[in-house]
Amino acid sequence: VSHNLRGPLTTIMGICNMLSEKHMERHEYEYFVKAILTSTHGLDNILKDLNRILSVKNNMPGKETVSFSALLDNIKNSLSHTIVSHFVTINSNFNEVDEISTVKNYLASIFQNLISNSIKYSRKNVNPVIDITSRKTPIGTDLIFQDNGIGIDLEKYGNKVFGLYTRFHKEIADGTGVGLYLVKLETESLNGSIELQSQVNVGSTFTIHFKS
Repeated sequence: VSHNLRGPLTTIMGICNMLSEKHMERHEYEYFVKAILTSTHGLDNILKDLNRILSVKNNMPGKETVSFSALLDNIKNSLSHTIVSHFVTINSNFNEVDEISTVKNYLASIFQNLISNSIKYSRKNVNPVIDITSRKTPIGTDLIFQDNGIGIDLEKYGNKVFGLYTRFHKEIADGTGVGLYLVKLETESLNGSIELQSQVNVGSTFTIHFKS
């Protein structure tokens, strides 16, 4: 967190020093003002991320009965432009379990982050396919998110997958490195656990175990 805050703050301080010490042409001035705005937005996004993390850690909203199918429909509507533009297919099967008692906002965040990641890290020239299923277990309910994306090298990154500000594919997409951290944090806040199976250029499967 300190590293991520220090980067844009150092940029802002450096530009402010230049603006105070140097007479510059208007186009130079405008360039540096844009750079300040970019860095300021970067700081703002980091603080918003931290606020979300602290909110999950320190607050536990009330639970309610939530339908997986209805929640997925809402997520698909909110991501409709991305789904259409990236030729995404989302298959779902909630025949075994369609409703659980949970915190709706946390579960919605889990759905949104995992689906968005599957789209963002799809393979080149391969249309993204995401399969989401539920199943009953002796202790509760499992949710399985499976995709055909670029995957993650678990031998190399296995112990870092759910770390804060961890990014594996910087050359492919501009991720913040917060999404999977939040997914794990929200899952554990709901008395659950998450595991990942992944193979490079084959895809990833996230399995979330919820206790009744």
